[in-house]
Amino acid sequence: MQEPSHHRLLRLMKTLTSIGDTFSDQYLASDFQAEDTIWSYVVQPYSPNAYYLTDRNAVVIPLAFLSEPYLFDDVPRYITMAALGTTIAHELLHSVGVTGFYFNSAGELHSLSEDTEHQLSDLRHCVRHQFTRNLSREVEISGLLFSAQPNGELTLDENLSDHDGLALAWRTYHRWQHRHRHSPEPRLPGVQGSVRQTFLLALAQTYCAKVAPVSYITSAEVDTHLPNPERINAMMRHFPGFAAAFGCPVGSQMRPEHQCSPIWLPL
Repeated sequence: MQEPSHHRLLRLMKTLTSIGDTFSDQYLASDFQAEDTIWSYVVQPYSPNAYYLTDRNAVVIPLAFLSEPYLFDDVPRYITMAALGTTIAHELLHSVGVTGFYFNSAGELHSLSEDTEHQLSDLRHCVRHQFTRNLSREVEISGLLFSAQPNGELTLDENLSDHDGLALAWRTYHRWQHRHRHSPEPRLPGVQGSVRQTFLLALAQTYCAKVAPVSYITSAEVDTHLPNPERINAMMRHFPGFAAAFGCPVGSQMRPEHQCSPIWLPL
């Protein structure tokens, strides 16, 4: 535990990779199915990919999320809340998303009343149709232009959790900030933005990636998540806190005239 987090994580990844096949064979050949052991077959600890499991009504946050850039030592709380807090909120909200809402607290499938179905349909309508609006993008591959338009229905569940997850993490931090208002957190050295601006930039930083054109087209067509640039932009465009923090006028690219309100909590 004295090692820097990234060194510890790399060493763990190499160790798990080297023993993975042997351990898998031994596990499958035995009758032993401890709860902690099962999680390693859902997602490896070194994979920064969290899950919500409907059949267990459980959220899995791998060890990789307890490392940079999601968790740092000795940084203000708003950095950790933006990166790691939004991820955890996103996964928790899957339990009341498109799929998870149809499972009870024991992970058992159950039906909803007609009135509840109607209410959920109305609440999801904005995210389904407005969240991906004006996010089409032309990508050049071998001299040819391809138009990529995210599918609002395919990405609905993830978009709902993204949208409400940001609002939940933002609200949680400001509640914490209010309780500690007599000892305000410092700004980051060399960063000119306000605390609110830095919170949003820290979240955006976790989605920073270089994606090849073919991979981008594939992601836009078949992935249940929006491609990284559009994913973070969609979250911010429909979040009033972003427009307030950066002074975006109504009708601008990052503040459309009609913003989707969070479903499960007020701002």
